[in-house]
Amino acid sequence: MPDPKITKIENIYFAHQIENMGTDYNGFNQVYQKGATLSMTPCAVRIHTSIGVTGECLGPPVPENVARYLLGRNPFARERIYNDLKRGLRHSARTDICAVDVALWDFAGKAYDAPIWQLLGGWRKTIPAYASTYHGDENGGLSTPEAFADFAEQCAEIGYPAFKIHGWGNAPIAREVANVLAVGERVGDRMDLMIDPACEYETWADALRVGRACDEAGGRLLLAGGSLQGWRRVDFCPQKAARIAQDAAFADRAHLWS
Repeated sequence: MPDPKITKIENIYFAHQIENMGTDYNGFNQVYQKGATLSMTPCAVRIHTSIGVTGECLGPPVPENVARYLLGRNPFARERIYNDLKRGLRHSARTDICAVDVALWDFAGKAYDAPIWQLLGGWRKTIPAYASTYHGDENGGLSTPEAFADFAEQCAEIGYPAFKIHGWGNAPIAREVANVLAVGERVGDRMDLMIDPACEYETWADALRVGRACDEAGGRLLLAGGSLQGWRRVDFCPQKAARIAQDAAFADRAHLWS
């Protein structure tokens, strides 16, 4: 078979609505809001090829400069394409790579008539799932630590082995700490717990306080998506607490506080 080529890129937008859903103070985080309707316009990406196999992905639209780069490329050359885009987009949002990479894996699965997990060398027949919350709200949904704990308990009873918290936007850090402790006390002995601050924490001190609460809740919570550059994912356990404190102290000395 001759090497295939990418011949066309499509960004297909479609609209749908979510009932009883709104946004918080900044218009980004989705929260429960009774009676509200949130209008969404997501995008489906399609990468067409010369062999008639199309890779598809639901994700961010492919920008014009990325589409120009892709045209004429071999769609099997995922690693080359990924590294070129990583360099080319280093000063902008690298999430533009996501839809391209997934669509190219979709193309490969269709071309080889095999599931992606098999192409990746996978052998498991099942993988564990976790329940993930919307963000905390002020509207009577996930509006208190107790409400988060109640919902976590419901998810545990359904059979979820893990639970991921998305806290409040622009909230006092003490509230985030109370949330971690409340959920940990309620279901920490039955579920693996995670928290995603969604870049809402403004200082290392805030992240450190929540991290220490994670330790107190059992050391099985994951802090992901911190707000400061370089702070991405830290698995908090007692052995790492001292290192986190040292990093925070260094940040203070280096005037990195927000």
